[in-house]
Amino acid sequence: MKRLRKNNINKTLVFINIIILSLFSYICVKAEEISIVAVGDIMLSRFIGKDLANKGYNHAYEKIQGILSSGDVTFGNLECPISERGKSTHRGYLFRGNPDVVKGLVWAGFDVLSLANNHAMDYGTIALLDTIKILKANKIHTIGAGRNLKEARRPIIFRKKDLRVGFLAYCFVYMEHFCADEKRSGIVPGRMSLITEDIKKLKETANIVIVSFHWGKEYSIRPSDFQVKIAHQTIDAGADLIIGHHPHVLQAMEFYKDKPIFYSLGNFIFDQAFGDTPKSAILKCIFTLDGLKNINIIPVIRTYDTYYPQVAQGEDREEIISQILGLTEPQE
Repeated sequence: MKRLRKNNINKTLVFINIIILSLFSYICVKAEEISIVAVGDIMLSRFIGKDLANKGYNHAYEKIQGILSSGDVTFGNLECPISERGKSTHRGYLFRGNPDVVKGLVWAGFDVLSLANNHAMDYGTIALLDTIKILKANKIHTIGAGRNLKEARRPIIFRKKDLRVGFLAYCFVYMEHFCADEKRSGIVPGRMSLITEDIKKLKETANIVIVSFHWGKEYSIRPSDFQVKIAHQTIDAGADLIIGHHPHVLQAMEFYKDKPIFYSLGNFIFDQAFGDTPKSAILKCIFTLDGLKNINIIPVIRTYDTYYPQVAQGEDREEIISQILGLTEPQE
């Protein structure tokens, strides 16, 4: 696999000097700016679901709630349906969160969640639609899934004065019958024809376009050639920021045509604690009418009460920064 280009890494190093200096201070956002906070995979089922039912649904976010709620818009990938209904749809890993987990998501400050992932349909259409309904009732928007393909492709646009930021989401890891079509509920498949068309249409009303992708090889800290190709085509189509999920670990980021691509933010809330899976990061991106002004990358590690995120310190922080910059060599 080819390495990410050196000039992109050098450009990132300029950002990293800012990150280290401002790690524990929130960036002041002016009225003509909009701040976007983004995190990785959020899985609220299995052990996590049982643990939070006992300790309270805010517990998972206690160490980082102030950071999450500091953005004008806070985004993540919800890696499980929220429902008490539905039947399992396959024989792999199955996730389904109790509807009460939404209390923690609200308290944490989430505004929009992607459902375009390989677990959104674990318990079928009924659980997917319950998820959308429950989140909507709690004023959390969803992207990347819906009652049909038209609804699933529909973007969410956030406005702040003259600034309009639009979100889209797609999944490249799926079974065909979990994808939405004209009559079937489901997720939005990762097809460049859809991505290009949706971005073009969204650019007519939004100043900034953010695209979320569920993709990549699990536990690989380097993006694949396929991910790089798709990301570059998406930037060429007009996207201003790409945020990736699915590999369960942080992957190297890059700049392409001065636009940032975060190939994977890793696990944010998940009951995995082996290898690189505890390492993650929170992004805080500030946009103006002229485009991206600043990126603040906050390294986090899921070691608070075993599985929950807190701001990384010392060696953990340095390792996470190195991994994001693509300076860490993958293990054979």
